[in-house]
Amino acid sequence: MKLVSDRLLKKVIINRSPDSHKGDYGRLLLIGGTYPYGGAIIMAALAAVRSGAGLVTVATERENIPALHAHLPEAMAFDLWEQERLMDQIRKATVILIGPGLAENSLEKSVLQLVLQLVNKQQILIMDGGAISLFAKQALPFPNSQTIFTPHQKEWESLSGLPIESQDEKSSQKAVDQFPKGTLVVQKRNGTRVSEWGKGYLSAAGWWSLSSHWRYGRYLGRDDCWLCRSISAGFTS
Repeated sequence: MKLVSDRLLKKVIINRSPDSHKGDYGRLLLIGGTYPYGGAIIMAALAAVRSGAGLVTVATERENIPALHAHLPEAMAFDLWEQERLMDQIRKATVILIGPGLAENSLEKSVLQLVLQLVNKQQILIMDGGAISLFAKQALPFPNSQTIFTPHQKEWESLSGLPIESQDEKSSQKAVDQFPKGTLVVQKRNGTRVSEWGKGYLSAAGWWSLSSHWRYGRYLGRDDCWLCRSISAGFTS
């Protein structure tokens, strides 16, 4: 397992052209924040914008949109249950993040199934939180897109079948190797592991503490966007 170093990060986090604009940095669609977890998707959207994501759109419950715009008026937002609009935005997105604050109910399952059905090989799908739980418990199929999972230890248990006490580096890597090639798993823990088929990376310092909700949401947005930039910069090569 390779250690994530400052030199490696400098290949990913680079200065942007002063002539660039948000349209040059992709379209990010965030899906989640269903009752009673509206705050999670707001924090993820805040983090996404602050990390440099281009056009940021949020699909959440209508009642959640005023709170989102009070914090982030520049983000686009629409009612998650507008299916035609949701389908259109899924097709337009460069990256889709689904799961922050996504309740584990039948309606939310139908949204996840729609996303899995519509994404294509040119897109990146990130599954977090409720999306990971639904994906694992319902044994849903892998999509055609590149897939990134961002589980905490309990979610990784559900996804991999490994009890928390058995989630050592070797066992976790073996579980990742059972997924389709190109799948990335970011295990949120003390000493975050980023793994793909046959290889892994370790951040010795770990990410922000999950005990802080604000930092948790910040992780979902900032580091999911960072992952996407990492992929395009050859981080996983």
